[in-house]
Amino acid sequence: VQYRIPLGADTELTPRIEANGKGGHYYWEVDNRDRLDFVNLVNARLSLRTGPVTLTAYVENLFDQEYLIDVVAQRFSGAPLGDYNQRSWGRRYGLTGRFNF
Repeated sequence: VQYRIPLGADTELTPRIEANGKGGHYYWEVDNRDRLDFVNLVNARLSLRTGPVTLTAYVENLFDQEYLIDVVAQRFSGAPLGDYNQRSWGRRYGLTGRFNF
């Protein structure tokens, strides 16, 4: 959901919130033992544009949900130290700038 709010001559504020889901019936290996559970993620952005300049503050994974991005099972990879799991990024935030010319 996004809404542009005019603030005056060639200036606007744009809050945005995004929700997306991942997972459910996704399996990593052919034996269907390792499954990605369903995850809901929320991202938020707040942009201020004035003329050709836009500044945006953002937060990804707003509620800091932890989930696995990838699994490589030892029984298929032969890895000596067990399964390999890649965890998701935690909450991330930052600022971006843009100049249109």
